[in-house]
Amino acid sequence: MVDFFNNLLFSRQYIPHGHCYLWQSGLLWLHVLSDVFIALAYYSIPLLLVYFVRQREDVPFKGIFVLFSLFIFSCGTTHIMSIWTLWHPDYWLSGLIKAITAIISVYTAFELIPAIPRALALRSPTELAAANQALEIEIVNRQRMEETLQKTNQELRKSNEELEQFAYLASHDLREPLRMVTSFTKLLARRYSARLDAEADKIIGLAVDGATRMEELIRENITNNLGLL
Repeated sequence: MVDFFNNLLFSRQYIPHGHCYLWQSGLLWLHVLSDVFIALAYYSIPLLLVYFVRQREDVPFKGIFVLFSLFIFSCGTTHIMSIWTLWHPDYWLSGLIKAITAIISVYTAFELIPAIPRALALRSPTELAAANQALEIEIVNRQRMEETLQKTNQELRKSNEELEQFAYLASHDLREPLRMVTSFTKLLARRYSARLDAEADKIIGLAVDGATRMEELIRENITNNLGLL
């Protein structure tokens, strides 16, 4: 185990990679600057992805975003090791980092396979815009229907009020003559009860009873149907 860590961190039996470039400064700096900028780009992408995921809690496939971040970060680290091995021959450490990058890469690729159909099933921005537009139209139509319904209810209430008023006036106008008929018939019965025969008294009684029943029927009909009186 000690020998493993010694080979991993202190690989003195190898020569630095810069020997392959004959320590030409132009060639060295070409590789160094290229690897530096590539590594900076690789390191910035995971930071942006993490920021994006944290700002959008509704984003699907967060696990894929995490794997992509690890994969890109490890790729950036391999470029840093390329710079390091120009002067320090720690090729075991460089190889270990590449192996870790390979494992993350393969795992990310396998995770992408089942995620692709689900991602394709998501609605496109055009479909979402069309759905939103259809929803807005439906909302406007419902608002119009509600306004129409409110207007119809108002008209219906007004019509009911007019009908109730008409029914009240009609019942009053109908009951007034009936009261007069009943009153005069009763007066006729009192004044001429001794002068008329039994049949006339019976007819007068029937007339009074009929008028009284008619008034009660009008009263009950208005009370039951319109809640008046």
